[in-house]
Amino acid sequence: MHLHPFTLAETEKYFVSNGFTWKRLSILQTYMAVGGVPYYLSLFDKTESPAVGLDRLFFSDDAELQKEYKRLFSSLFRNSEPYLDIISLLAKNSRGMTREEISSALKIDNNGKLGDMLDNLIYCDFIRKFNVRNKKIKTNSALYQLTDLYTIFYNTFVSKKIVEEHFWTRNVASSNVKVWYGLAFENEFFRITHRIEAFQTETETKSSIIPTMITTFGLSKGMYNDQIPVQLTMDDLFL
Repeated sequence: MHLHPFTLAETEKYFVSNGFTWKRLSILQTYMAVGGVPYYLSLFDKTESPAVGLDRLFFSDDAELQKEYKRLFSSLFRNSEPYLDIISLLAKNSRGMTREEISSALKIDNNGKLGDMLDNLIYCDFIRKFNVRNKKIKTNSALYQLTDLYTIFYNTFVSKKIVEEHFWTRNVASSNVKVWYGLAFENEFFRITHRIEAFQTETETKSSIIPTMITTFGLSKGMYNDQIPVQLTMDDLFL
């Protein structure tokens, strides 16, 4: 039985039902680091702030979610190293790569074995396959993009072998973290738009594209505010 992680809305319900009083921004930031895996969410303590929790789970001595990374892949795949190589490569190329580009970068054959590994990573919700150039996905033109939030966070920060117990608390306002927040926030909206694209492809609708602004808290009132017909905020992710 294929079990998917919690959505952001389900994650909020989980935290609320367990007595957390975190605001939505804190829940979103936590979700962007560990995704919606119930076990990972259960490791947070309602008496801690999200930043303190992330320090404890990723950057402290014997951090549980630091150890979890290789353990996770070893439990899913008999030979996990090739899968880890693909994930590490895609983590460095956030916009996605074609199968040919992956083959070339890893210096491995672009054959059925690579195709099977990519299919396995899709099935396990680590990556997605999509095409921005043509309606139909073709083997040679499709892009593969890392979408699993936990593995993105791990490869962005934890894999750097940072030995600082309070790294996240001290760097939560740094430019590197802000860039990661922006990409993770964008990734969540891509999950929504990907479903819309799939609908458009399947129905072959020719409806026009509506300009949309995506922000955390919405646009400030200004002279150009009325030029954006659709505005999406953080709260839309919780639907």
